[in-house]
Amino acid sequence: MRSRAVNNGQNRRDDKELNNDVEEAEIKSYSSSRRYDSVGENSSQKWMIAMLCLGIFFGVFLSLSINKSHAMLKEPIKGLLRNVQSAYRAHNVARKEYLRSYREAYLESILASRTEEMLHVAVPEIPVLNTTDSLPIFVHIPKTGGTSIEESLLQRGVKGGKHLDYSKHPYKVADVPCVPWHKPPVAFVKNSFAVVREPFSRLESEFEYCLRHSFEWCKNVSDDLNGYQNWIVDILEKYKEKYGIADCHLIPQWHYARWVTVKLPFSQLKKAEFWDRIRRYYNLTEITQLNEKKSHYDNGSYVDSLSLEVKRMVELHFREDFQFLSQFW
Repeated sequence: MRSRAVNNGQNRRDDKELNNDVEEAEIKSYSSSRRYDSVGENSSQKWMIAMLCLGIFFGVFLSLSINKSHAMLKEPIKGLLRNVQSAYRAHNVARKEYLRSYREAYLESILASRTEEMLHVAVPEIPVLNTTDSLPIFVHIPKTGGTSIEESLLQRGVKGGKHLDYSKHPYKVADVPCVPWHKPPVAFVKNSFAVVREPFSRLESEFEYCLRHSFEWCKNVSDDLNGYQNWIVDILEKYKEKYGIADCHLIPQWHYARWVTVKLPFSQLKKAEFWDRIRRYYNLTEITQLNEKKSHYDNGSYVDSLSLEVKRMVELHFREDFQFLSQFW
């Protein structure tokens, strides 16, 4: 029994020592593992710090390189930009010049073709003015001194132009939206006369008249060459859509004069011979000479200052006047 007790005691000591050894081994293993983990973590942190420093270095290097490259390229880029802008401006100038030349050539071709067509237009045989059978009929062409003639005749008791009774149809007129005495005839007017005027002079007179009375067809237009040219372009474009625009003041004179017996020149309106002829037409003993109001255009016309394009537009619009009436101016 004693021997068994001794053996049991010895076994317990051995077990205890074994347990102590196991615990000591576990402690050493854990300590070693912690040491290795600590070393790994330190190595990882060092690697990250190294990479961060390297990134910062490359960032600073690239930034300096870009700034240096930008400084080196700044002047060449500015030069390139100036060249592009100059090329663009030159292109715009060339384009405008091309369009202007094209429009002028186009207008010239139309004018030439229309002139060729008008050479074959039959002009009616017009008899000499007869003052014995009945009083002559004055056909009022707008802006050719018609008001002066009408008022002079009215002072002698003779009605003409706007003083005629158009309800009785003194002659057949076109159906256009303007006052009756401005409407062009549509058939030959027996024993009649009218005054004709050089178209550029007539157009300037209309421009001044419109500005003086502030009519709607010249609102917000400046009284200078630039305003005049812009007005011409605008009003002639509107005429294409509305034949009787501006109270029929833009209708070519040939639309009236082709139907009258006698055509008198506006250029003679201020001369005594002109008014003496009117007096004899109506068998009057005398007549008061009333002249057109003096215009500031009398001191200098815009016609010589108009652009070639605007001149061609006017010539094209009044082509029939230039073709058939120039001998009377």
